[in-house]
Amino acid sequence: MLRDLWGRPLTTLRINVTSRCNFSCIFCHREGEREPWNKEDLVLDDFAVIAEAAYRVGIKKFKLTGGEPLVRKDIVKVVKIINEYGRPRDISMTTNGSLLEEFAEALREAGLQRVNVSLHSLHPKRFEYITGRSMLDKVVRGIRKAKDVGMSVKINTVVLKGFNKRELESLIDFASKHGTDIQLIELQPVGLGRKLFNDYYQSLEEIRELLFEMSTKTTIRVEQHYRDIFIVGNVRIELIRAYNNHLFCMGCNRVRITSNGVILPCIMRETGISLIDILHSNKTFEEKVREVQSRLMLANLLRRPFYK
Repeated sequence: MLRDLWGRPLTTLRINVTSRCNFSCIFCHREGEREPWNKEDLVLDDFAVIAEAAYRVGIKKFKLTGGEPLVRKDIVKVVKIINEYGRPRDISMTTNGSLLEEFAEALREAGLQRVNVSLHSLHPKRFEYITGRSMLDKVVRGIRKAKDVGMSVKINTVVLKGFNKRELESLIDFASKHGTDIQLIELQPVGLGRKLFNDYYQSLEEIRELLFEMSTKTTIRVEQHYRDIFIVGNVRIELIRAYNNHLFCMGCNRVRITSNGVILPCIMRETGISLIDILHSNKTFEEKVREVQSRLMLANLLRRPFYK
């Protein structure tokens, strides 16, 4: 297992399989990917090389992200390839859920174990304002379908000041009814979030105190960003308090690969290492894997906490 200069293990690879999305969320961070967006260079053969190289450096978990991963027509094949070449202990996906009802069964058969569904409001008008789409019902159906086919589902909710904070109880009721977990996430000054950070940033400290009162059990998930975890009834709630939080950074265990083939050691920094020259060269599969492996090792050495 690789460790960076701060002793943090590298166990997880987030792969942005596309920058395209059928939503237009007001705060999207686009996994740290810089403009120009809507450029998709990675093809199926690239994922095989990346997954094999990741396996060889000791990466055990893969998270497929976007954009919206399910707008890729070949997304099921992508999952199969990651599963075959990455030999993951865990493979999951972050999705807005709007196409999940259609893809859930095939994704589960391809090896996808978990989905994180972005659901920032249960109120139709608030949902539409945040996402730019009137698709709340489709997202809910997607969550139900994912549960029906045996996938674990976690709801991702970015908490916005003066906007959706009041929905905590209804969100917990929804999660209890549908058998899902919840992640409450602080807004980050990354991507589109930079423009509205001052207006919408809501510290989760107040919600943390409230959950202490509501919960029957609390713990801290040290191996992933020192996350606070609360059990309220049958619902597991995690707090993602990333902004200006050195403990969050010290728990980092990942790097990202953008949809145009750049390794990002940190979402908050622009420093990246391109893989496209390797992936789209005439080298053999084995040669490509070894060179991508070397660049993953270099990216690991470039990892450092953003907040200290």
